[in-house]
Amino acid sequence: MKKWQVLLKGDTWDLEDIYKNQQSPSWSIVEYEEKYYLESVKFQETDSTDKVKKLALDLLEMINGSARLRIPGFRPIEIEGHTFSQIDDEGRRHHFVSLDACISARARVEAIISVTKREGSASHKEVERANGVDTALAENDPNVADALRLFGKKERSWSDLYKIFEIIRDDVGGDATLFDKNYVLAEDLRRFRHTAQHPGAIGAEARHARLAANPPNNPMTMRQAESLMWTLLDKWINSKRL
Repeated sequence: MKKWQVLLKGDTWDLEDIYKNQQSPSWSIVEYEEKYYLESVKFQETDSTDKVKKLALDLLEMINGSARLRIPGFRPIEIEGHTFSQIDDEGRRHHFVSLDACISARARVEAIISVTKREGSASHKEVERANGVDTALAENDPNVADALRLFGKKERSWSDLYKIFEIIRDDVGGDATLFDKNYVLAEDLRRFRHTAQHPGAIGAEARHARLAANPPNNPMTMRQAESLMWTLLDKWINSKRL
């Protein structure tokens, strides 16, 4: 049976991490001659490289989102140009259009998670260990798919983070449920919203151009906002697996 493979590019650490931690029945990342390729059962349903690329880009957005949630310091991986391989019925590999990868040097980093305890506020370092990168839930739940695509972006904006919050809030039925299920504390959410909405806090990235209310006294940094959305997204997705 013929099958398509799509060549991936990214830092070696990220490619190795996602290769070792993949957990999905519908797609897989395989290693061949020190390169990594994405396979999917959906790729086999077409003979068009254009359709394979479209399917791969859509799937990779969700994979990146899941990986960023599960693997500390993970940076999104990409498709290597328009590079495809097709393995024919006799096991021979046929390549289509290859472009060179551009890889920049970087140091390995750990995830810093900001935590607010009920008895007070405290920030400390927590490293979330990878417990499996998969998209099974996202493939059957449009809300999870949209949230992971936003979270998996290489560069996330305040607007992206706010959209993640809105998706989760609407999915669970409102702020009250978020608080009741201990997904997020009210004070953290108020600070996130106030910061994200006020131009006096984050300038042109704010959701509003003008606000009569004063800007927050202690606005969230982008890193703190990302940590809050990481926690919210992680708890929400885990609850759907129960």
